[in-house]
Amino acid sequence: MTDEELITGLAKRDGKAVKYLYKEVRPSLLYTMTQWGATLEEAKDLFQEAIYAELKNRPKAVLELHTATYKTYLRSICWRQFLIICRRKKRTPNVTEDELTIQALEPEIYRQLEAMDYKKVVDTGMAKLREDCRKLIIQSLVWKWSYTKISKSLDLVEATARQRVHRCRNRLRQLIMDDPSFQELKQ
Repeated sequence: MTDEELITGLAKRDGKAVKYLYKEVRPSLLYTMTQWGATLEEAKDLFQEAIYAELKNRPKAVLELHTATYKTYLRSICWRQFLIICRRKKRTPNVTEDELTIQALEPEIYRQLEAMDYKKVVDTGMAKLREDCRKLIIQSLVWKWSYTKISKSLDLVEATARQRVHRCRNRLRQLIMDDPSFQELKQ
């Protein structure tokens, strides 16, 4: 079933589309969420919430995904919901550099790289950064820590923490933009 058929089928509450969603899409998303640190029960709840949120918030018109797959779209909804759970329970997600996505950095870059293996480009950029920059990027973009929380964790003034986060983000953005793989993918 193509993404277009799945999206249209879900909008019409077609049983085949729902069955496909649960049989083909759900298992890999549950696995991904458990890798983030969610329990199996949390992952199942997150999947249900993602489907509910997507269908509830989508107008009656058909959802159009230009470069992403429907599975990627649901994954991003699950990820946002999981971060909310982590903040509420004061937990840290099991996020590695491999799971850091470019989506948190720049919507423009994300749109250009989403349909391809963008993790490789991000991993290359992250590997070139110093350890302190990698940590700051993960804290600010993945864990969504406030500058206040980052500054306390580093025992710095908030303005200094803010400057360091911005420098690291700009450095990573530049490394990605300068990466020959990224240049090829843009063409």
